[in-house]
Amino acid sequence: MNQKIKYSKMRAQLSESEKRLLDYCLQYPQHIERITINQLAKELYISPSTISRTAQKLGFHGFKEMKYGFLKEESTLTDLTAHNGSIKPGNQAYFSEIQTKLQTTCQQLDKSSLEQAVSFIHDAENIEIFAVGGSECIGKELNRKLQQLNYSANARSDWDDLTRVSKRLDGQSIAIFISQTGETPLLLNWAQSIHDNRVRLISITGNQHSSLQSLSTLHFYGPTALRYQLDADISSRLSLQYLCDLLVWKLVEIFESH
Repeated sequence: MNQKIKYSKMRAQLSESEKRLLDYCLQYPQHIERITINQLAKELYISPSTISRTAQKLGFHGFKEMKYGFLKEESTLTDLTAHNGSIKPGNQAYFSEIQTKLQTTCQQLDKSSLEQAVSFIHDAENIEIFAVGGSECIGKELNRKLQQLNYSANARSDWDDLTRVSKRLDGQSIAIFISQTGETPLLLNWAQSIHDNRVRLISITGNQHSSLQSLSTLHFYGPTALRYQLDADISSRLSLQYLCDLLVWKLVEIFESH
């Protein structure tokens, strides 16, 4: 049985944090299998007790049983290897994972939302990009390309500046948020200020259902290939980069049409 169907009836019994955890497990079963309960809690900004409680609500005895349960039921690269013969190690495995993430990104992309986002960006007098941590370099790259197209864009690094700007944006501006989880507390604080001031907000996240999405005018989802070495985040955010590039390419089409 498809996992999303299997667990859909249980969602009504879950809190928002528990629903977010369930969605994360459905999206990234292989990643969940490799990490500890404390690492998962840190990634999702929830407590280990919330994870244990959710596992029990879903019919598991605890986190350990839950993560192996999701991995076992999910049709993954590991399953394909077991049933269809061996697959070349190394590069092929990574290529297959990245390819799957990009395919999902394209399948989830809504054409009308993309066109609307491009229109919002093109018409804005000021574009502010909010991205921190591992997503900051994507924000900087997007900012560079927008400036080269003569848009008034900023991708600030100083958190105090970002806090100040988030409270001062007006209706002639647009905010673009880039985040792997869509749950970073600092980003959510900035997004809340922007939302309260009725400023348009475009979010690009690696999490299909996040708190940031609920504060967004438009949301785009690009699943990321999660990888951690101890506390080091070495995840691939190629899908997020692709979505940013797509926005830029669509903006170029506006200039070419004139």
